[in-house]
Order: sequence, then structure tokens, then C-alpha cells
Amino acid sequence: MDDAQWGYQHLRNGRMIEWFNEAAGENLRIIQAAIVVMEERDSMQTEARNVRRVLPWDELAKLLFGQRS
Repeated sequence: MDDAQWGYQHLRNGRMIEWFNEAAGENLRIIQAAIVVMEERDSMQTEARNVRRVLPWDELAKLLFGQRS
């Protein structure tokens, strides 16, 4: 069975990844850094990979669930 982490890791849309983190309450400076790296993309997959480097799953899980995943 797939879980939320698996889904996050397989998203191919950096803007969606950024939105999830912003909605969860991530620091605005980190969100802005993610937006900057989205501009440095060759493809949607590259965009998503770059955004996940700034907004990793573990940090989103802490915001959503109050724990490390």
C-alpha cells in the first residue's frame, strides 16, 4: 500500500509540492527559495526534484503530523 510519503516523492509538479508546504505552514523564506529553484528547470520532473530538495518530505510531515516520518 502506498502512503503519503510515497505520493509526495512521486509528484511531478513542483508547484503542487510548494503549495502543499505553504498550506501546511512552512516558513515563507523557505517557500520563496523553492519558488526560485522552480525557475531553474528543464522539465517538470526536474522542477519537482529541485523543489523537493528545498522542501523535503520529512519537514512537511513534521508540519502535518508533528513527527518525523
